[in-house]
Amino acid sequence: MMKAQKHESSVHTYQACTWDEWHWRFRHIGIHGLQCLHDETLVDGLDVLPSNTSDCHACIEAKQSRIPFLQQLKPHTTWPGELIHTDVWGPAQTVALQHFEKVCGNCV
Repeated sequence: MMKAQKHESSVHTYQACTWDEWHWRFRHIGIHGLQCLHDETLVDGLDVLPSNTSDCHACIEAKQSRIPFLQQLKPHTTWPGELIHTDVWGPAQTVALQHFEKVCGNCV
């Protein structure tokens, strides 16, 4: 014969937090959404300390966007040699064996 086990009920204590702390605890929900939850008492224990809200850097970075890169670049030149890419640096602090002080790579 099995004996029934006695279970103690768990007691939750709630602690009042600022708007920013509730914003983080609710995984960055918007402040207006939090205010709606608070004003309509949709969540037990949502006690808010009097505080101002600040900008959440994680939310700002998550909302940033940029224009996508073009899929295909159209050639802007009409004849060979119209556009030349070079890699130039110098003068070098140490003179090379052939006495070059400036180097030009990919010159046409």
